[in-house]
Amino acid sequence: MLSGALESRKDLCLLEYTHASCPPAGKATQAALLFSDLQQKEKIDTEEYQFLILGRIPVFVEVTFQILSRYDIALIQEVRDSHLTAVGKLLNELNQDDPNNYHHVVSEPLGRSTYKERYLFVFRPDQVSVLDSYLYDDGCEPCGNDTFNREPSVVKFSSPFTQVKEFAIVPLHAAPSDAAAEIDSLYDVYLDVRQKWDLEDIMLMGDFNAGCSYVTTSHWSSIRLRESPPFKWLIPDTADTTVSSTHCAYDRIVVAGPLLQRAVVPDSAAPFDFQAAFGLSEQTTGEKTEKR
Repeated sequence: MLSGALESRKDLCLLEYTHASCPPAGKATQAALLFSDLQQKEKIDTEEYQFLILGRIPVFVEVTFQILSRYDIALIQEVRDSHLTAVGKLLNELNQDDPNNYHHVVSEPLGRSTYKERYLFVFRPDQVSVLDSYLYDDGCEPCGNDTFNREPSVVKFSSPFTQVKEFAIVPLHAAPSDAAAEIDSLYDVYLDVRQKWDLEDIMLMGDFNAGCSYVTTSHWSSIRLRESPPFKWLIPDTADTTVSSTHCAYDRIVVAGPLLQRAVVPDSAAPFDFQAAFGLSEQTTGEKTEKR
């Protein structure tokens, strides 16, 4: 995650699998991307947490509960659960003490082939509420002119406790072979969200596959999300967001909007090895790092 904190008025603690002055965090699969908008009194945390099949390995499920129970908003990627059975089990576990601890918003299954994934937001209703959501229209998939393999399912949140009263989160799990083009097209998603909701404070986050052979140095100059002034990238290209022996900055958080950007402490991102923190072997986590 990213780590960072702000001054107490409108602090933003962003973790890309770690924290510096932020509260403890963990990382799953490639990365856990955590965003917390510090309230005037306390903080709101947002974590992006991804794994290939929800609930596939019991020990990893236990870690999932430990991580998610710490935060107010969590974005889970790569959820392959056609009937939402595993999602239901996850929510039951999180809500075992109180049925209103966590609510969720989940996308339809997304993908151009029989391999489908969902985006899943899990959040604390006593801290934030969902104002609206929509699936970005990226073109005609059967016609072959759509932009994303898994188009973003955008959610607009509000919180009565924070300086940023309303903000949107745009998730993306980019296809490795089209990563540069999909990241560039997030610029169009950003414009669409701004126009639809008249909203400036927008976070774009997820497994962008934005590193190593998928996105190289030569790609960046043609990626509008990288070159345009409104955007601040919070995870550097030099970061390692993987759990394997590779060193790649696949997972990213990008923020736009004056309130969000002012809340971020410069250079406050640093990696955290969730494997070591939770005593997991590479064999346990390795199958979840398959790039699709």
